[in-house]
Amino acid sequence: MREKLIQHGLQHVRKFSWEDSAEKHLEVYRQLESRKRNILFVDQYGEYYGGGQVIHMDLIRHAFQNKSWNVMAALPSKGGFALRIQKLGVPVLLFPVPLHDISRNPMIDALIHFMTSLWYVKNLIKICRENEISILYCNGGRIYLMSWIASKLMDLKVTWHLHLVLQERQKWLVVILGKNSNIQRIIAVSETAKSVFSGTSVDSKISVLYNWVSPEFLIESRRLSRKQKYSRMKFLIIGRISPEKGQLPMLQSISNINGESLEITIAGKMVEDPTFEEEFKELVEKLKLKGFQINLPGFVEDVKTEISRHDFLIISSKVPEAFGISAIEAMARGVIVMANRLGSLTEFVTHLETGLFYNADDPKSLPDLIHNIQDQKFDLVKIRKNAYQMVKTRFNAPQQLAQFEQILEEIFESHP
Repeated sequence: MREKLIQHGLQHVRKFSWEDSAEKHLEVYRQLESRKRNILFVDQYGEYYGGGQVIHMDLIRHAFQNKSWNVMAALPSKGGFALRIQKLGVPVLLFPVPLHDISRNPMIDALIHFMTSLWYVKNLIKICRENEISILYCNGGRIYLMSWIASKLMDLKVTWHLHLVLQERQKWLVVILGKNSNIQRIIAVSETAKSVFSGTSVDSKISVLYNWVSPEFLIESRRLSRKQKYSRMKFLIIGRISPEKGQLPMLQSISNINGESLEITIAGKMVEDPTFEEEFKELVEKLKLKGFQINLPGFVEDVKTEISRHDFLIISSKVPEAFGISAIEAMARGVIVMANRLGSLTEFVTHLETGLFYNADDPKSLPDLIHNIQDQKFDLVKIRKNAYQMVKTRFNAPQQLAQFEQILEEIFESHP
């Protein structure tokens, strides 16, 4: 668009006398100047640093280092995630975000969310107006209603990034609010995340942009392990420890395996649920008495190193994963993925080719899979190689970030 405007100005300079063309030429630059390339990246977390924030961080870094955008971020608190963004040199502004409480009655929770969004949105609008924001990028469902209100009250183009497979109530909120013409684009991290909107009014607005791994995450192919036989297997489960992530039933299912042949690391922050936490820790202590080595390091800062210390990554989620970034991170490090067959993982994990599947609803499924590995029934060398090559070609950062940049340009050039 910029080049077209400049060429338009030059044509007038050549065609008319200076007096006639000068005003035309100046008008071209007035248009250029008036079109602010200011983008505000908004997240519902300021401290938590999960898979969605890893991707969000890469997007912010790319837009900032690309120099074609004036980049700012707005978060609810100045925690670990906010500090990472500030280290890039990107200004971080603070604004409150509504909370959800799954223990509340859904209708009451929805009403409270609506009222707090109405109250808090003034802070978001103030930030957008003072900084002349042209594109508002929203990472997290708790921000969607506020961004919709803001786009109704000012000239603002909005994009939402979906990192979850939404349930019915969340889905219809996106469908209803997404009809607004200023909600320009909805980015889904997988076909699975997009599929819940098939046939709805927002289907055409949704683009699939798969997550990725940073180039430094990929080991050299020559360093891929050729190990087939294990006397002691090292398993890693990474992510928030919670009922939906399935770590508790996963441990219950392997309780009758010879514990001395396994080392299990469950890395992640414990959910704030005293009943669940007590049950989980009681089971861990019982398994330790049976000879299991179970490590609970909490939140891990250096994910790359932690993954490389293990042989297998277990993804035990009981609810569909929209993507599962830890899976491709493990593949990039030559670590084999063992996953409950659910959600988007089936889009890039093929059993016996790029990973191993089990059925979390069958308590015998995971122990049988482990026994088959111990009995050397699978070609693990082939699985590691295939998974590594797939990640390198399908989920590399430069390719995905170039696609994101194209989406931003399309949004900027579009008319509501």
